[in-house]
Amino acid sequence: MNAASVIFVSYFGCRTSIQTPLKLFYGRKFQLLAIPSASGTKNLKSDFYGVRIELLQLRKISTPCLRNGMCPRERISVIENWAPKDKILLLPRDNSWSQAHGLNGKFVLMYSGTLGLKHNPSLLIATAEAFKAEPEVQVVLVSEGKYADEVRDTAKTRGLSNLTVLPFQNFEDYSAVLATGDVMLAMIEPDAAIYSVPSKVLSYLCGGKAIVLSANAANLAARILKRSGAGAVVAPDDEAGFVAAIRHFLDDPETRRASGLSARAYADENFDISAIAARFETILAPCAKPPVPA
Repeated sequence: MNAASVIFVSYFGCRTSIQTPLKLFYGRKFQLLAIPSASGTKNLKSDFYGVRIELLQLRKISTPCLRNGMCPRERISVIENWAPKDKILLLPRDNSWSQAHGLNGKFVLMYSGTLGLKHNPSLLIATAEAFKAEPEVQVVLVSEGKYADEVRDTAKTRGLSNLTVLPFQNFEDYSAVLATGDVMLAMIEPDAAIYSVPSKVLSYLCGGKAIVLSANAANLAARILKRSGAGAVVAPDDEAGFVAAIRHFLDDPETRRASGLSARAYADENFDISAIAARFETILAPCAKPPVPA
């Protein structure tokens, strides 16, 4: 879902002027209002009269942005994004996928996922440039679209044979793709970091690999990496710092291994779908009760 957040509003005694199509959710007791605006509330005008309003942030944006005259702080509940850890297997580094793509025996810097306007593809080119004299290091981009094509064309023009661009892979191979990466790469531009969490980072955590992320420190993915010890966070405008963070993991296998273990430990502790579903139920249960008449 591309919406920055969702609001669950009980049927009883609630009126809204939000111009958004309504979809039935949770039987007949709730309606789901999707908010497509980037900031979550920038273009939103609401007139709520009913009292049972819950706002669930699926991406942790600034609370003042979400409140903005819409919902009091005590009625805002945060559920952070997650990834399907039970579907991402911890496979050997050298596997059938890595062998098929000639990556066994290489130190692989892996970027797997969408590459678009909110990312900075030039970091991948800069990384390949920085390690081009080291034949054992290979930058691998698994993505498709305009920006992936531009990275491929730029690498060819500059003679960067250490940068491989592959199309999106079948999900059946995804665990092997992640297992092939020795260090996982991710990035998000400052404007997008306000409202977006690079979901590839959540999958990287499940894969149990060290991560280097180019993002503002306030971004949720950046905060997760810092508190879990799963990787390094570098400012979006610090190209040299991005390369240096990768170099640190290349030169220090023990730190790299420890970060990978911390990554999977974080996923195991926080991405259990039964626990997440229980949180949704706990938050939404009070909304199923009719409000007390004034």
